[in-house]
Amino acid sequence: MTDFEIEEIIRDCQKQKVEAQEKLYKLFYESMFRVCISYAKDKDLAKDFLQDGFIKVFRNIKQYQFRGSFEGWMKRLFIHNILDDFKKNNVLNNASNEDVSNISMNSSINAGESNLGIENILSIMNYLPNKTRVVFMLFVVDGFSHKEIAEKLEISTETSKWHVKEARAFFKKNYSTLRK
Repeated sequence: MTDFEIEEIIRDCQKQKVEAQEKLYKLFYESMFRVCISYAKDKDLAKDFLQDGFIKVFRNIKQYQFRGSFEGWMKRLFIHNILDDFKKNNVLNNASNEDVSNISMNSSINAGESNLGIENILSIMNYLPNKTRVVFMLFVVDGFSHKEIAEKLEISTETSKWHVKEARAFFKKNYSTLRK
């Protein structure tokens, strides 16, 4: 699909045309589901995030001004929506500074596989405490700065850096297990 065709779909969505919304949903379903599953601990929660994210996109699509990547704009809406849900449900406040060095992984996660694919990484990330996992995703995967993370999660920049350091230490400690 060309950029012009996508822009036309977006303009029709701004006019609240249902058939354009369906096209947009189908066009970005897979990429936005990947965003959702990377923050959710299971597929059912990811599907809820996906549904809520698209609702937010359709409610706010008139604010998109055709500057920069539409998918990037959409992804940020999804992430902010997920973080708001985490805050509302107090998901990030459990064991906010839990030491990940003592967390043990189930050895069956990557049994018999010879490479470290994204699905394995996401599975491994589920062993991290919620806040550490989310901060790691925001910083490493989605490119948020420590300042942005601190503001959004209402933590200090040093705490954000600490969570990233802990997640990296966890991956480093378990890298040999992951590669088996």
